Formats: sequence, C-alpha cells, structure tokens
Amino acid sequence: MTNRFILWRIKGDFNQTLGVFMVVDANGWPLLCLPCLERGDRNNKKNVSSANAGIYPIVLEYSNKFEMLLWELKETGSRSEMKVHIANFWKQLEGCIALGMKFTDLDNDGYQDVAQSGDALKLLNELMEGITETTITIIDPPTEVISGPLLTYVDQLTDIERLHDLKKTTVHPDSRERIQLRIDRIYRDKYFAV
Repeated sequence: MTNRFILWRIKGDFNQTLGVFMVVDANGWPLLCLPCLERGDRNNKKNVSSANAGIYPIVLEYSNKFEMLLWELKETGSRSEMKVHIANFWKQLEGCIALGMKFTDLDNDGYQDVAQSGDALKLLNELMEGITETTITIIDPPTEVISGPLLTYVDQLTDIERLHDLKKTTVHPDSRERIQLRIDRIYRDKYFAV
C-alpha cells in the first residue's frame, strides 16, 4: 500500500466548503496536512458543487487547461475533470479542490480563502514524487461542531514520539501549537498526576 489522501470537510455553506487535506502513509500516519477549499454542496451538480463524500481513485495526469501535472479524481459518476489545482477563492473552482498553506480572507468578502496555493500544491507533489495513482477518501463534516479532524486525531494520540514527528511535518502554526499542548498534557498526566 502507498501514501493516500484524506479530505476531511470541516464546515461549509452553499458557496464553499473548508476542509483539511491530508497525505497519510500506508499505516495511516499523517505525512502532510493542508487547508483546502471546495465549492459548497449543491447536490453534486457539475461545475458548481463539491464531490460527494466517498472513496475515489485519484491519478496524476497532465492537464491541458492548466498545462501541468495535476491529481484528478476518477470514477465520480457523471462528473469529470475534478482536479486538485491552484486556486485561492471558491469562485475559481468548478467542483475541484484547492490546497493552501493557510485560511485567510484574501478579498475581504467574508469568506475564508486559501493562501499560497501554489506552494501547497508543490509540497504535495514533492511528497508524492514517484507515485502516480492512489485513493482519496472524502469525509463530510459531522453534524456537531468540531475543532478539526487533525486536532481530534491529535487528542487521541498518546505516543509522544509520533506527536513530535507530526508536529515537525504539520504546516499550520495553530495545529503545531495544539500538538504541543497535547504533548505537554501527556507529560503532565504521566509525571505530575495527583
């Protein structure tokens, strides 16, 4: 088994969906975690909706439109050309996925956008070098409020060494801080329990 992708959707509305795009190894350990942006859920309508939750094959192939190698979801039913590509705003997406280095409101429209999308895509491609096909698991947000799938995962870990490794590879500073808080809590509970 090889590295694979997981897209955890955190929240969304009619226009856009925010999520966390992860690359995990064969054992399910995170290697990379990036903010991601999609269109909102519009009943899987072509060019205006995010993909349905599920597990899809995804293949690295050349895009004539973008003139570069991009990851494309396959076996998506009536939908096609659903790619992971560079974009900053939900309006730039036609059912595709944009990665970024952080969420921020770039155009002051009240929506979170993804910044440094090109850098994020470069990181993904460097990590996946030599791999041209894998799977992507897309998970819809739970109905209750959460602080993010990576943070839920971190809260469940008790292995200090894996947490330190995860902290080194996690891009977002807030996630690194949350991981450090978990490390501190484990040490406190282990050595200073009353």
